[in-house]
Amino acid sequence: MKSNFTQRSFVSALARGSIEVYDPHELRRRRSKILRNKNNRRYKVLSPREARIVGAVGETLFPADGGSMPTVQDAKVIDYMDDLLLNLQFQERILIRALLTLVEVQSLAFNGWKPKLFSRATMDERTRNLKGWETSRLFHRRVVFMSIRTLLLWAYVDSREAERGIGLDPESRQEARQAAARRAILRASQAQAEASSADSFSGRLNAQ
Repeated sequence: MKSNFTQRSFVSALARGSIEVYDPHELRRRRSKILRNKNNRRYKVLSPREARIVGAVGETLFPADGGSMPTVQDAKVIDYMDDLLLNLQFQERILIRALLTLVEVQSLAFNGWKPKLFSRATMDERTRNLKGWETSRLFHRRVVFMSIRTLLLWAYVDSREAERGIGLDPESRQEARQAAARRAILRASQAQAEASSADSFSGRLNAQ
């Protein structure tokens, strides 16, 4: 009897707590907010929070100095990362998103007496934070930093704006790529024609 009474009391208390926490009006409000955010999402994979993290890390690694190099926004780094994630396998996509979340929350522990999320920190705080990861004695921290830096470096330098900033002509590079592709197609066609000719000659010899 005592066990049954305890179980009933626990279930009753749990039900009362559920009613208080999960108020129907609050649930409807949250659901409408989620649906509204989902419909207004700009990116295919990245959530608004993840896009903010990518932007914060990118601005720290490639700060706008007013020179010839583009800003992270002009280089469309966030869009590049979103397209990259869209075309990756599920496991790789989860891993990269987990790395972004790790970078965001780790500053709560490594930001001294002023814990805050990485994307909410100042430029100086973010720079010191990433420097700590780059020079850490822990191998895994350095690997996380190198992974994030490599991904964002690809996203940054692959833009036409960055190519112009380092003195390359994107149009000439595009023409060079197209010319190389045409030469490759021509070589493949010639090799196929030569193979067909050789097969035909061998067939005539066998027939004789």
